[in-house]
Order: sequence, then structure tokens, then C-alpha cells
Amino acid sequence: MAVIELDADAIVPEHRHASEQLGVCLRGSLRFRVGDETRDVGPGGTWRILGDVPHEVRVGPEGAVVVDVFSPTRDDWDAFAMADERPIVWPAGTGHHV
Repeated sequence: MAVIELDADAIVPEHRHASEQLGVCLRGSLRFRVGDETRDVGPGGTWRILGDVPHEVRVGPEGAVVVDVFSPTRDDWDAFAMADERPIVWPAGTGHHV
């Protein structure tokens, strides 16, 4: 499970992985394409992506904060290795750095 902060107008290119993915949008907006289906997701919106299904995400103009859960745990994804030194934006106003 990870809290992921996505930059405004970012694109997560089409990809797939063996793990099932569940998520919820905490802040901002996203346009998901999962397989042949496209839908918009805002705060409180959720998604489920079955394993090996191609998907991509386009982030809205205000950016987004999401929680993603993978099962089984993805061996190819290490949230600590992907962390950078930008100030975190969620929860709002904390000002802490990763």
C-alpha cells in the first residue's frame, strides 16, 4: 500500500503488471483507461484493475493524491526507491519532506 502524489497533468503511460491493483483518490482528479474502458475519478472515487490488464492514467490540472494497494505485492515496485526530495503535499500543510 502506498500514498502516491501525482503532478498536475502527469501521464502514467500504459503498462500492466501481474498484481491486482485497488485504489482510492484522496485529492485531485484522474482519467483512467483500464482495458477499453475510460472513466474520470475524483476524491472518494475508487478503482480495481485486475492483473495483466493494460491501463494508463492522466492526471488532472490540480494534480492528485491517491492510495494504491497491490496484491500480491509487486516485486518490481519499491516505493522507497521511487521517493524523491520534494515536499509532500498530503496531508495538506504538513511541510514534511520524504
